[in-house]
Amino acid sequence: MSQGINETIVLPEPDGEALLINIDNRLCFEGELKISSLPDEKFEQVIELIFQLKPKLKSLRIVDDSDVWETYLEMMSITKKSVYTIFPTLTNEHIPHLVPTFPENPLSIDFNFWNDDSELIVPFLNTQIIRDRMGTDLSKNKTYTITAKEIIEELNHEGFFTFPVDLLYEMYHSNYFKDLAKLWAWKMSLNKPSKQKISRCINFSEVITYGCYGTFAGYINKTHRVACLSLDKLRTNEGAVSELRSLEILYSSLEYCGLRSKEKIFE
Repeated sequence: MSQGINETIVLPEPDGEALLINIDNRLCFEGELKISSLPDEKFEQVIELIFQLKPKLKSLRIVDDSDVWETYLEMMSITKKSVYTIFPTLTNEHIPHLVPTFPENPLSIDFNFWNDDSELIVPFLNTQIIRDRMGTDLSKNKTYTITAKEIIEELNHEGFFTFPVDLLYEMYHSNYFKDLAKLWAWKMSLNKPSKQKISRCINFSEVITYGCYGTFAGYINKTHRVACLSLDKLRTNEGAVSELRSLEILYSSLEYCGLRSKEKIFE
């Protein structure tokens, strides 16, 4: 950064584009800078610089086609009253010990999903323990672990849109996990059946899949956006969390998405 009498030049990279801040006699300025091609570290520094300047200015208008500025503002504005500050009271008894069983001639997608943990790297939440918690709850009163076909049939019956079993489940376990989470949220919440409940279950499934697999294809709505940003803050502060902590965040996510848990775990 270099500074003259009435102007400041911000140059994030020696060979990159510079931002010229030219202050006129009305103490106003405007400038333009393309930062999408910058390394992540420099990109964040520019955004942080603008954020630090914001309180010192009477007004600041940012035109950002990439939506990065608004996302940064939301992340920085998350307070203790927002999300993931109220967690359930859990004990080791809540940790599932699922031994998957299958009907005769099981589909390979079911066998691989419930047995193969090669995909279950722990980016943040313990994916295996959350998967097994949902599988245990949804397999009660069954002679075997719930299958992909049953998940699709039950979701369709409740009014959810689903893809054919063999279209996406074989490609990525996260797709299987996402539909499992939708059905678990539907079954494990007290909310009455409605289109609103469907929407909330979808929000929940996207949030918890993001926390477990790190998959992300854009924000659905504000609830989804703030929840994901809050998960990012937890990930930054806590890193990969324990089995019990993963379950605490699972139930907290359910509540944040507007779904009241059937279990009496919140004091």
